[in-house]
Amino acid sequence: MPNEILKNINAFVDGRGYAGEVKEYNPPKIAAKFMEYSAGGMSAPIDVAMGMHEKIEAEISLCGFDPEVIKQFGVVEGGNVPFTLRAAAEDHDGTIHAIVINLRGKIKEIDFGTWKPGEEATMKLPLTLNYYRYERDGATLIELDPLNTVAIVDGKDQLAATRTALGV
Repeated sequence: MPNEILKNINAFVDGRGYAGEVKEYNPPKIAAKFMEYSAGGMSAPIDVAMGMHEKIEAEISLCGFDPEVIKQFGVVEGGNVPFTLRAAAEDHDGTIHAIVINLRGKIKEIDFGTWKPGEEATMKLPLTLNYYRYERDGATLIELDPLNTVAIVDGKDQLAATRTALGV
């Protein structure tokens, strides 16, 4: 049996709640960025870490077509939208864990899907993000803020020395 089972989820777009309307959430894939390196005297190439992560993207699917969400679409820089996902996950012993995911970025597109009479209509929102934080039971496990060169994993800012070296 798995340690933790997702029991429910809720989404907030620019502070507006969508309980009962979240069809699906596809969280960001957190991937380190590497460069293959090989030089004289080495018997094989190795991967060298080149950054904390790849571009951060996610997707939220909501039932229906709320105009307040549609109004958040935009391609103007600085027009970032806050998104919050809250989830309840349950351990096999019955313990409920609160998961909070904070995202900030832009809606890349609004996919209105296929409409059929008498069937549920879903609006998919692919997101491009410039901020991501994953919190479980009040503890921040991952926080990524590429614009400010911040990458915190388990309380340790892995880019603090880089910021100091750059004078930022």
